[in-house]
Amino acid sequence: MQETYLHYLWEQKRLPFHELKLTDQRALSVHRTGLLNTGSGPDFFDGRIAIDQVNLAGNIELHIRSSDWYRHGHQHDPGYQNTILHVVYEHDQEVYIKGQAIPCLEIKKYIDPVHHKHFRRLDPTGIHIPCERFINSVQPVHIMDQIEKMAIKRLERKAHFLNSQYELCHGDHLHILYQSYASSFGQRINELPFLELSNKIPLTRAWRLQLDEAKSLYLGVAGFFQTDRYPELKPYESTWKHLRHKYQLDEMELSSWKYKGLRPVSAAHQRVLQFAEFCTIPHFFERETLFSETLFLHFYNQLKSRYLSQHLIINTIAPYLWWLGKNTGKPQLNEQALKLLQQSAPEQNHIIRFWQQFDFEIKTSFETQGFLELKNEFCQKKKCLSCKIGNQILRP
Repeated sequence: MQETYLHYLWEQKRLPFHELKLTDQRALSVHRTGLLNTGSGPDFFDGRIAIDQVNLAGNIELHIRSSDWYRHGHQHDPGYQNTILHVVYEHDQEVYIKGQAIPCLEIKKYIDPVHHKHFRRLDPTGIHIPCERFINSVQPVHIMDQIEKMAIKRLERKAHFLNSQYELCHGDHLHILYQSYASSFGQRINELPFLELSNKIPLTRAWRLQLDEAKSLYLGVAGFFQTDRYPELKPYESTWKHLRHKYQLDEMELSSWKYKGLRPVSAAHQRVLQFAEFCTIPHFFERETLFSETLFLHFYNQLKSRYLSQHLIINTIAPYLWWLGKNTGKPQLNEQALKLLQQSAPEQNHIIRFWQQFDFEIKTSFETQGFLELKNEFCQKKKCLSCKIGNQILRP
């Protein structure tokens, strides 16, 4: 049994919802299965259920066995405190939040073994596209034309987001770049808390501090001194107490930060330390640096990470220059954004590996950005009639 299959059954409502009973035999009604969460935290957000006609709203967690709750350490994560239902394949242990048992639904007896066998053969949750069986019949020129359009569309979409942020920060170009860096350091998992952190700490304040002071400031505002879980951060705590009193600073909620699926080097507190050090160097915010032919080396010499250096160029600098070119009416900035993507090595992730199985020759990050946008914004949303590839397949 796989958790992905349980997610599929729950999300697609492939269970006899009219006859469900909890492990304690109370009647369960499911009004809303919730929104599937692909990041860290509970598996489904904002579910709606009723137990013996008492309505509940909150998060829903799925496991193979109920004891996996403790095996995965959820009892230590505040993000799971609002779990209203534990859906498991096999119930082998009671699970408690603050001394109260979580309502548990065991679905082992409700699963059709024939359906599960077909699922394992087809894997409905895999990365599939509507035209998968026919895409190799389309001439490469039409595919790459669509990919180029998608790469531009992705830049435009990111620029639209920066424009909304620009209005919120009252036209501060420097703050937009600062926020863009923050978003990239957070990546998808911790993007929102990093944006909150950058809004709480003015960049100019970081520039006025010594390195250890800046690290203490960012760690403290991020809330990492609210726990003893990170003993390696202890040397920064006394400086934080001084800065907090001096500037009358507020702390973020520690539960904002996510760790699931991250390697130790990419853990939230490690990324905040890197970000603090990065932000003390005005050089990375100067226009000359953004146009430098050795931009990758500038980042790599500071970060010692090829992945993060490339990530900043693709997801911070290129979208920022594209937005700035549109915002100021300077097309040379748009050209520089395209140049950066066309000179950067292709990204590697599960979506790009999926496209590579069709023998597409993907050489640059401009192309990978196009393939990512095509999959997420067109294939996943079934916009085949708006896609040149789809039109080539569907034409008489």
